[in-house]
Amino acid sequence: DVAAQGEPDQTIYQAFAVTADGFDDLDQMALYFLTANPIVDVAVDDPTRVDGEPGRLIVADIVRSGEVTSSVAAAMTLGDGATGYLIVAIFPPGGWDDERDDFERIVRSFRTDVAPGLETFPVDGQAS
Repeated sequence: DVAAQGEPDQTIYQAFAVTADGFDDLDQMALYFLTANPIVDVAVDDPTRVDGEPGRLIVADIVRSGEVTSSVAAAMTLGDGATGYLIVAIFPPGGWDDERDDFERIVRSFRTDVAPGLETFPVDGQAS
């Protein structure tokens, strides 16, 4: 008899490598990807580091038809100036306090010199 314990994790994580040479600074990058969108209600806008590079952490609620439908955390950096990086977590509304530790751990572990699509090891609970 195997039964699930607690709520299943509904968080979606994504990482993107983006062309960054069109951005003059992190403010422009954040504006382009998140803060200029009228459905994004920013709650946190703090400096951070991504693989040792200066970055920005944005945490926001996504509002549709007046209702918060999800929340998002994004850590971004301009990287080497040509290639920037965006690490995103999408999670249930208002869940930042529960997601923060996991998201910060993922951002700390992110390395810009690892090739996309590199297969490493299965996530806990998946077959080898």
